[in-house]
Order: sequence, then structure tokens, then C-alpha cells
Amino acid sequence: MTVKEILRIIVRSVLGVISVICIIVLTYGNLIPVESGETVDRIDDYIITASVNDDGSVDMDYQITWSVISNAEGPLTWVKIGVPNSNVDNVKALSSNIKKAYYYYQDGEQFIRVDLDRPYHAGETLQIHYSFTQYNMYVEGSDMVVYDFAPGWFGKITVTHYAIRWSDKNVQSVSPYQIPIGGYYVWTGSLDAGQRTRVRISYSPGAYDFEEHSVFHLPPIKGLLEGEMGKELLIVIICFGGWVLYGITLGRDDYYRDDMYWGCYRGPSHGGGHGHSRGGGCACACACAGGGRAGCSAKDLYGTKLESQRVRARLRAAAGKK
Repeated sequence: MTVKEILRIIVRSVLGVISVICIIVLTYGNLIPVESGETVDRIDDYIITASVNDDGSVDMDYQITWSVISNAEGPLTWVKIGVPNSNVDNVKALSSNIKKAYYYYQDGEQFIRVDLDRPYHAGETLQIHYSFTQYNMYVEGSDMVVYDFAPGWFGKITVTHYAIRWSDKNVQSVSPYQIPIGGYYVWTGSLDAGQRTRVRISYSPGAYDFEEHSVFHLPPIKGLLEGEMGKELLIVIICFGGWVLYGITLGRDDYYRDDMYWGCYRGPSHGGGHGHSRGGGCACACACAGGGRAGCSAKDLYGTKLESQRVRARLRAAAGKK
């Protein structure tokens, strides 16, 4: 037996193992529960302050009082709060318990992710404070420009008290109706788990410049490999990388033989590892790993979801090729 034949046997054995792993992960991985049925957190205060800039962007300030009431899903190490769309910039951590705050993309949804300075356990309460600039949040009409704002909501967490504070400068009308106090329209209330709220603020077309602005985010490797889409990407990388290795090891003639086959299988998606709640044109992904907690983002009006669906379809097609 030649060295080349021995290498062929070894590489084929490795690819066989990879194929089995692909099938198990893609077919059954989503069925593994990642959440307990127990309530693990409570939001005591959820305060959002918004001010429109001259170009139509909105400076957003978030102050959240978060209480950990159970360790059933591990300690609290990070949280993610939904944002209206992906055009987010100038993310700043404003409380000392934040190690890092940044734009975060997962399964077609957009968030601000906050990594905490340490694990927080049952019985602890922390104040989370950060800010960012949100672009392309408005819809222009012939006689008015409207900001339709639904703050990120939470699939399994109750909000004892929320307040949305929106600067009254140049505002034409608001809904639900409010009288401005101290320079802000203020909406308050509480939210059950999965419940959401929405406000609408209207301006005349000449109130601001209302310039569209796109923000490009280079996704971190960690973010790419999380969630359903990340899992598919990882499997494609593994399978494709395996065959590249095979081709390099055995030579081009063997690599392109007619009896070669792709060493992975794309099984059906069960969605058991992610809770999806649809309604009012909004979606949320409420499962995450690593002891973090998940909020839900509002509807993306600017095509991010559509593009992610196209990418996901291409990945599935690539994984199913022979």
C-alpha cells in the first residue's frame, strides 16, 4: 500500500466523521432545549430617551434596571436589546458594569449587545446604561415625516415600568396623544412578557434635512457563527474545507473525480432552539447561549431580513450540492 493510498483512507475516514457530525447537528441540534421554563429575569425600569438630529437621525439613550431572579439558565453575562434597523452607529457604554456595547446581528434581527463586566447571579440588580445613533428610522410622506417606534421587547421577561421620552422639538403631532412635559413627550406603562408598545411622532417635511444614511457593519466571527444562519455557515465551511484538504492532499486528478461527493447533509430545520413570535410585522429571536438573555428587535424596514434570507438560501443550496 502506497503512502498516497494510506492518506486517501485517512482523509476519507475524517470526512466520514465530519459527515456524521453534520447530519446530527443539522437534523437534531435544534431539538436540544436551551432555555428553562422558569422566569429568570425581571426588568424594573426601561427608560428610553430620544432626540432627533438635524439630519433626521435619532440619538437614543437607554437606561435599564435589570434584576436576576433565578440561576436556572446560568448567571447573567450579557443582554441584547432590539433596535429598529441595522443603521446604528456611535454605540457607547455609559455605565461602569458594561465591558463592551456594540451592534449585534443574529438570525435576521438587529440588536445592541451589552457584555457585562462579570456574571450576575440571582438576587442581584444592575443598572445598564448605553447610547447610540439610529439612522433611517423615519418614513417620508407628502405632507409629513413619521417616526414609528416600537422599542425592543422581551419574550419571557416582564417590564415593571417603562418610559419613552421623545424630544418635543419641531414635533407636529404624536400618537398616543400626550402633552409635552419639560421638553419631552413621555409615554409610560408596564409590559407583560412578550408584550410590546409603539409610539408615533410626526414632523413637517421641512423640520429637518431627513438624509438617508447607511451604516456598514463588518460582522465579527463570533456573531457569524451564532444562531441558525451561523450554524449553516459553519457546516458549509467545515464540509467545503474538508474537500479542499482532500484535494490538496491527493492531487487535482483525485479531487475532481466523478465519484466524489459532498461530505455533509442538510437536514430539515426544526426551529426548536429558537422561540419565534410573529405579529404586527415584527419578529423576535428569544434564545441565546452562554448565559446571556435575549430581547427582541422591531421590524427592519430597510431590507436586512430579505438579504439574510437570500444568503441563507444560498448556504442551504451549497450544503445540498453533490
